[in-house]
Amino acid sequence: MQWTRFLRSHAAYIGLLCATAMVVYAQSLRNDFVIWDDDSLVTLNPLTQHFTWKNILGAFTSYDPELYVPLTILSFQIEHLIVGFTPFFFHLDNLLLHVLNAGLVLLLLERLGLKRSTSFFAALVFTVHPVNTEAVAWVSARKDLLATLFSLTALLTYLYWKSVQSWQWLWITLGCFLCALLSKPVAIVLPVIFLLLDWKQRGNLTRRSVVTAIPFFLLSAVFLVIGLYGKGRNIGALTLAETFHLACKSTVFAIGKFLWPTGLSPIYLQTDPISITLPQFWMPIVILLLLGGMTLWSLRRTRIVMFSAFFFLIFLIPSFSNFAKDDIYLAQIGLLFLLGSMIDTIRTRSFLRDFVEPGDGRRTHEVTKIQKATLFILAVPLLLFLFWSAHAQSLLWKDSETLYRDALRKNDRSVVMHYNLAVLEHRRGNRVAAFEEYQRTLTIDPLYGKALSNLAVFYKEDGRIGDALATLGRAMESD
Repeated sequence: MQWTRFLRSHAAYIGLLCATAMVVYAQSLRNDFVIWDDDSLVTLNPLTQHFTWKNILGAFTSYDPELYVPLTILSFQIEHLIVGFTPFFFHLDNLLLHVLNAGLVLLLLERLGLKRSTSFFAALVFTVHPVNTEAVAWVSARKDLLATLFSLTALLTYLYWKSVQSWQWLWITLGCFLCALLSKPVAIVLPVIFLLLDWKQRGNLTRRSVVTAIPFFLLSAVFLVIGLYGKGRNIGALTLAETFHLACKSTVFAIGKFLWPTGLSPIYLQTDPISITLPQFWMPIVILLLLGGMTLWSLRRTRIVMFSAFFFLIFLIPSFSNFAKDDIYLAQIGLLFLLGSMIDTIRTRSFLRDFVEPGDGRRTHEVTKIQKATLFILAVPLLLFLFWSAHAQSLLWKDSETLYRDALRKNDRSVVMHYNLAVLEHRRGNRVAAFEEYQRTLTIDPLYGKALSNLAVFYKEDGRIGDALATLGRAMESD
C-alpha cells in the first residue's frame, strides 16, 4: 500500500519523463537494425529465431560471444516470437525500458535525500542526455537497459528493506540482483554499492551490513568466474600497468563526455601505445589526483561527494579495460546525485548573505528566490541543448551505413568501422567498394583477423584460390 501511494504521488513526474523521451526519440523508432552486433546477437542469431526449450537453454549456456547475457537473449526470443524481426518494436521496447529507468532514477535519487523537484530534474537530464542515446537507439544495447532496470530496482528494494527490516524484501533484492547479472555483468559490483549506501547513511559499516551482503558477494563471485571465462582473452591482452593507465584515461574521458557531450561516437579507439610518457595518459592521472584530493577534503563537511564519486567509479570498473565505449549508462547516476545535491544546497542556502543585513529575513528570502530563478534560467538552455543533441545523435543510428560513415568522419582510422563498412558493401554486392574497405582496414591493421578471413572469402568468390589460401593463412596466423 505504501509503495502504491508512493508511485501515485510520482505519476505526473514519470508521465513527463515518458512524454519527453517519446519526443526526443520518436524518429529513431523508424531506425533499422545495424550490422554491428544486431546481426550476430539478434537477426542472425539461431537462438533468437525459435522460442523453444532448446534455445532457452542455449541462451543460458552461451556467450554473445564474450558477454554472458542470457536474459537479454531471452528478451529477443520473446520479441521475435510476437512480432518477428520488425525493427520498430525492438526500438520501441528499448525506449520503454529507458523511460522505466528514468523513472527509477527519479525514485532512487529522492530516496537518497534529494528534493522531489530536484530528483525530477536529474532524471530529466538522464532521459535526454546524448551519452544515453546509444542505449536507446542501438537494439544490441538492450543488455545495458535491462541490467540498469534490475540494478536500480535492487537498490530501491534494498533501501526499503533497510527501513522496514522485512527479510522478504531482502530476498526480492537478491532476485533483482540475479536478474541484473543475467542481463549484463556490469551489475557484478552492486554488493559494493549496497555497502556504500550503508556508509552514506551511518558514516561506517556495521557487522550486520557486511553479513547481509555475503550472499550478494557470493553471487558476484560466481558471475565473475563466468565473465572472466568469456572475456579472458581481452583481459590478457593488457598488462596491469596498461590497464591502470587506460582506466585513468577512461574515467576522465567519461566525466568529460558527461559534462560536455559533443563529438560522440559509437566507438573510440586507442591507437597510440599505452605509455605514461604520453600526455593523454599522465594528464588523466594528475586530474584524478586533484579530484581525489578535493573529494577527501569534502569529507570534513559531507559524505555526499565521496559517495557520488565512488558510486560513479564502482559502476565504471567493469569497463576499465575497454576505452572503446561510452559505458556510463548506470555509472552516471553518481554524477547526477552530486549535481542534484549541489542544486538543493543552492536552493536552500543564501550564498549572497554577505550582501544582506543581519536579521533581515525578508531580504534573505528575496536573495534565495534570485538564486532559484538563476538555477531555472541556467537549466532551460542546458535541457534544450541535451534534448536536441540526443535527438540528432539518435538519427545517426538510422541504418548501418549512416552509423559507419559518421564514425569514420570523426575518426577515419577506425579499423572496426572500415571493416563493418566492407562487410556491408560485400553483402550488398558492391564488390569494388567492399574490396577497397577491406584494403583500408588492413592498411591500418595488417593483422586484423576478421578482415583477412573475409578477404579470403572474397578471393574465393573470384576464383583466386591461391590468393584465398594465402590470405586465410595470414588470418590463421594472426588469430
